[in-house]
Amino acid sequence: MLSQRGQKSIPLHFDVVGSDIVLNDGSSKTALLLRITNVDREVALPIVRTGNLQTRLILACEITDQGGHQEWALTDEPGKVTVQVQAVAGVGSVEPSPDVDDDWHSDPIMASPNGRMVEWVIDGEQLGADKLQPNDSVYLRLTVQTGLRTGPTDVHLYYRHIPGYWDGSRACTIQKSPLVFHHAGSGLDYVGIGTNQPASRLAVTDGLTIGSDWAHLYKAPVDGLLVQGNVGIGTFQPSASLHVKQEGEGKAAQFEGGSGVAIGGVAGATNALTIYNNTTSSPTLAVVNKGAGAALYARQEGTGKAAEFEGGGGVAITGVTGAKNALNISGNTTSVPTVGVVNNGAGDVLYAKQEGAGLAAKFEGGGGVAITGVTGAKNALTISGNTTSAPSVAVVNNGAGAALYARQEGAGKAAWFVGPVDIEGDLDIHGKTISNYHGFPTADDIDIIPDVKCNDRWTHTHNFGHLPSLVQVWVRSDGKNDSTGVYKEDVQEWKMAGVLSLWEGGASYGVVIEKIGTDTVVFSTGNAGLFHGTRAGNNFASGQVRLMVWK
Repeated sequence: MLSQRGQKSIPLHFDVVGSDIVLNDGSSKTALLLRITNVDREVALPIVRTGNLQTRLILACEITDQGGHQEWALTDEPGKVTVQVQAVAGVGSVEPSPDVDDDWHSDPIMASPNGRMVEWVIDGEQLGADKLQPNDSVYLRLTVQTGLRTGPTDVHLYYRHIPGYWDGSRACTIQKSPLVFHHAGSGLDYVGIGTNQPASRLAVTDGLTIGSDWAHLYKAPVDGLLVQGNVGIGTFQPSASLHVKQEGEGKAAQFEGGSGVAIGGVAGATNALTIYNNTTSSPTLAVVNKGAGAALYARQEGTGKAAEFEGGGGVAITGVTGAKNALNISGNTTSVPTVGVVNNGAGDVLYAKQEGAGLAAKFEGGGGVAITGVTGAKNALTISGNTTSAPSVAVVNNGAGAALYARQEGAGKAAWFVGPVDIEGDLDIHGKTISNYHGFPTADDIDIIPDVKCNDRWTHTHNFGHLPSLVQVWVRSDGKNDSTGVYKEDVQEWKMAGVLSLWEGGASYGVVIEKIGTDTVVFSTGNAGLFHGTRAGNNFASGQVRLMVWK
């Protein structure tokens, strides 16, 4: 029974505070703030808190079981709506926020079906006061999850047993929409598309497509963006698909994480990526990597160049402390060079400078290093050292091959040393100037000493009265005392002496000149053999020595 005693008109207002939109994506929950206010400026509205006739406020809305076809309904299940009440707090109290749970301490009100409607009954006791003072309000939090079609829905408020007034009702309209307006609390209203909690003035979930044609043709990738026209960042006149302009000192663009940045050119394009710099004090392109991967990786899958540097002062590459290589270049082809350096000017093709203690250049593995000079060039390779304590060129080989191999196929010299040469270890030189020589130039004093034994010393007198200009000692086996067989090359061919090779256990091999004097030359032999290792594992205990002395 509706009461119609007292005044028919009641100064009670029912509305939505802030956004009146519920996000209808089917999964998100949107909280709205409903307000019931005494709008009379002088008269308080009484509230009965006990008994059968206590004041009641009943919130009601339509719930459908017919899916999205009844867009006027709020949602399709009563369990997808919750209602909470904040007791009367008094005039001037802080307005609660529907998004802050700490503002709502009451339990959700039980829903009660009533035909097509679902109701939530608030008794006078729950209102927490005996009167609703002028301009005072009761706040309700309505939380909704819905996937029904976009459109308006009425929420009804029925009031019962307010002494001095007829029973009656009020209604307000809320919208179901993918576009949500949210009051941010800073005085600004934010807009959310696909989200009911936009953190920016405009927030979009799922994806966004921009363009008069693309907007209705293409779906953006998840959480991605499709733009049909030019995009300007820092400029209102973009002249490219993406135009980024930085007026200050910060970065125009910064890329971090993921799998990097992919830039693809099209057929006929001059450059896939062109970078301009108008300053002389900073790099045009700075690539910084704080991880273990490559700071800059260039890969060419076609026939063109992976990288090309032209003009300016060249390319400067600086390594950091502890880095294995400042520059690492790997080639996967056997038909073309991994690194091709071409200079059409008068400067250096390749310049390596080391100001620290490390190596200026180091080559390892593969087939070695090939350097080819051109006709008229002074030197194919020039190496200059500015130190007196370390070699200008150090050649180290940890394998079985030659550490240094010099081959001359023309008329020039295979190697030319100006100044002293210091060689540690074996020296094997092939050619008709020293080793395997069957004829000798004429010397001022020649002496062939037969039957030379191991571990012995000889003195030869030349009587020049001054130091000779050149002394050579040659040796060959006589085929005697050979424990493993005779090599005819060692019997027939003379070998250049001058190296005494020390082996394990104190064994020594070879013939060495000990002293060159104004009248004599002294030479000695090893204690295990006359040869210094050309026949490993064979002990040639006797042979001949040819001594040649030039004035």
